[in-house]
Amino acid sequence: MVAEFSKAASLLLSLCLLYAFIAQRWPNEELTGKILSGLLFGVICVIGMEAPVTIAPGVIFDPRSVIISLSGVFGGPVGGAIAAVIAGGYRAYLGGGGAPVGVAVVVTCVALGIGYRAAYKSGRVPLNWLTLLVFGLIVHVVVIGLFTQLPTPVAEKVMQTVALPFVVAFTPATMVLGMILAYIDDRIETRRALAVSEARLQSVIDNGPNAMTLKDKDGKILLANSAYADWVGLKPAALIGKTMRDIFPADDARVFMEIDREVLASGEISIQEVARTFPKAGLRQLRNHKIPILLDAENDHALITIMVDITEERAVQQELRHALALAEDANLAKTQFLATMSHELRTPLNAIIGFSEILYRQYFGPPNSDKYREYAKDINSSAAYLLSLVEDLLDISAIEAGSGLHDLTAVSIPDIAGECVDAARDRAYEKDIDIDITVPNGLPLVWADARAVKQVFLNLLVNAIKFTPASGHITISAAELDGMIAVMVTDTGPGIDAALIDRLLEPFSTRNQNPFTTEKGWGLGLSITKSLVEQLGGTIRINSALGQGTTVTFTLPLATETKAAVGAA
Repeated sequence: MVAEFSKAASLLLSLCLLYAFIAQRWPNEELTGKILSGLLFGVICVIGMEAPVTIAPGVIFDPRSVIISLSGVFGGPVGGAIAAVIAGGYRAYLGGGGAPVGVAVVVTCVALGIGYRAAYKSGRVPLNWLTLLVFGLIVHVVVIGLFTQLPTPVAEKVMQTVALPFVVAFTPATMVLGMILAYIDDRIETRRALAVSEARLQSVIDNGPNAMTLKDKDGKILLANSAYADWVGLKPAALIGKTMRDIFPADDARVFMEIDREVLASGEISIQEVARTFPKAGLRQLRNHKIPILLDAENDHALITIMVDITEERAVQQELRHALALAEDANLAKTQFLATMSHELRTPLNAIIGFSEILYRQYFGPPNSDKYREYAKDINSSAAYLLSLVEDLLDISAIEAGSGLHDLTAVSIPDIAGECVDAARDRAYEKDIDIDITVPNGLPLVWADARAVKQVFLNLLVNAIKFTPASGHITISAAELDGMIAVMVTDTGPGIDAALIDRLLEPFSTRNQNPFTTEKGWGLGLSITKSLVEQLGGTIRINSALGQGTTVTFTLPLATETKAAVGAA
């Protein structure tokens, strides 16, 4: 008897191993899994019937009641039916007086198993050791009841010799085997759910718009998406198992890993904006979201890092800040211009009003007085100054509106320079300032608007005379440079603070930012000059230092034969 029970135990162990193999590859919820499970239970029953305990000729005992009942529990109606056909058919094939009862045992056990399955699937009873033990007891009590249908002498022998050991041994065996099969199903289902969960997580990581990594507590990468891999210059699979030391320079990696350790130690979500230089993507401005999580049941921690690329956002913010600074500068320039304008307009207007009132009221007698002529001259000069201010405003407005001068032709720099020096010589004579022109012979012509070039020269000369002290010197020179003609206007004035040079070419800027202590003018001359030069295709720059004078250099394009032909046409 002990040997037979040992053989039965071996069969049950084999059943568990084979069931785990089938269930792992073909889930019981699929038809293939149900069929294979039914075949397995049926074949194991057949093998068990090959080594039975024989009570009487044609009457055998084997573990088929345990196996076949559990086929209904874990194989469902399909698996149970297949197992029942195999086991019942083989028992009928063996024949003997106990064959009808043997087949009835198979059918009854399967039916009980299917009923128990329906009960726990619907939630009416749990699937645990206690309910399995009760189920095994019910199955084998029913089987003992079926044995009473054997011929009376055989039935009495069964009751006296086998019934009690049968119930005592196979009832817990049903519970133990059921718990093992349930554990196998649970582990397989857990693995399958974990695989689905990992696949979903990997899908989220791979398809997310942001770079993402999952690292263990030692800093090894467990998962990385394509965005992060592209920044690093590797495939996602190649990053698995690597640490920051394998990707970044040692100093950077040390800092990154220390931050990760601090977040894991705190157990709190961390959000930081950082700059990172990646091997392939280069410098990136990032908003890092670091999220500590539990990796498994052993309470091992891991760290999810979501890296949001805010490089473009930072660039836009920088552009907005720059635009705001420009707007503030423009507003300041407007304020300064209004202050300058109120001063510059009020002074000549007061002179015109005052002197004209003297003439009108004849405070010095009849109009033939020499004093009246002096006042009339002051009125004339004040009106002329007002006119120059208005002309500057009209010029800058025309240039900003895009309606500057466009009568392009071949122009001689020496000729225009000479004309402008002659026009400005009276102002220079009043301050005893010498103006020299040092232009090489054969200097090529430039392609420009003659009136615009003349205005550029006059603006620069007037500005140089204004800020050059008495007995100073102004030099105009020119040379061919890189396909352009470079013209330099140099004075021996006090020079300009380097911090103010860039601002001098902006509208309404003067060397001294106090409009009440500057030379006359509201700072449009150099801005007009810059705009005209740039419209003509040239550039302008100022070189100066305090106490060393100032040189303004502007360039104009050469007048090629092609340009001249187009201009003539």
